[in-house]
Amino acid sequence: MNTSLFILAALFAVVFGAPLSNKEKQRVAVLGNFTVSEGVVHNELVVPPKNCKAIQENDPNAVSGIYEVQSSNARTYKVFCDMDLQEGGWTVILRRTDGSVNFNRDWSEYRTGFGNLLNGNYFLGLENINALTDPNIGKFELWVGLLKHDLPNLPHFRHIATSSFAHYKNFRVGDAQSLYQLTVSEYQESSTAGDSLKAHNSAPFSTPDRDNDKDRESCAQKFKSGWWFTNCLESNLAGVWRAKAEGEADQGIVWESFSGDRNSLKSVVMAVRPLQE
Repeated sequence: MNTSLFILAALFAVVFGAPLSNKEKQRVAVLGNFTVSEGVVHNELVVPPKNCKAIQENDPNAVSGIYEVQSSNARTYKVFCDMDLQEGGWTVILRRTDGSVNFNRDWSEYRTGFGNLLNGNYFLGLENINALTDPNIGKFELWVGLLKHDLPNLPHFRHIATSSFAHYKNFRVGDAQSLYQLTVSEYQESSTAGDSLKAHNSAPFSTPDRDNDKDRESCAQKFKSGWWFTNCLESNLAGVWRAKAEGEADQGIVWESFSGDRNSLKSVVMAVRPLQE
């Protein structure tokens, strides 16, 4: 039973006294772990929110961690919410801390997402990011946090708030028909890492088995990752993680305006949040 039908059935059971199965009771317990302002709430039954900001708005004391959210078409999925970064409410869509997760993956894996929300290395998935940044919800901002190899990782990546970052007040990923086209603009001058996404604006997504870039050769195959490649890159946060910074040009986790084209980054994060204007 999908989430929407389950919610209706469970509400009916609560109001009219109909019994719930053991499986349904377990589902109610899961949904009752948090309460949100958007969605139907009856006793402890909850329609999951659309993003981490909605969770925070209902519970200002919500902590960083894994939560369940729901897309506009009622599909539910799990995300990591960063409630510490810049006043909180951020949904993390990509995070790299070490080389434990391989990012040299095919189109289907980038489409659905991969990695482990718990250990910090993952890509949330193009379908999920498209749902998160649905223009019907509103406008979204993007925070890119970058850490070089000479600095330590800290719990919940609080270093991002004080380390180098790029902040954009317009971010969206298109649907499958657009090849998950990137829309990014309104770079904030308060940022400290420089703008290495501007050159990728309007680019479709590419993977080693799906070449959608403008270059004569496959950038995704050359750099062993998926990304919004053009001719080929000024940034690639899905590149191969390296244990040391220096290496071959553009090989590794790259944000050229911050670290140049020969220095791979140690830790990076991309997070989105509904824009508060």
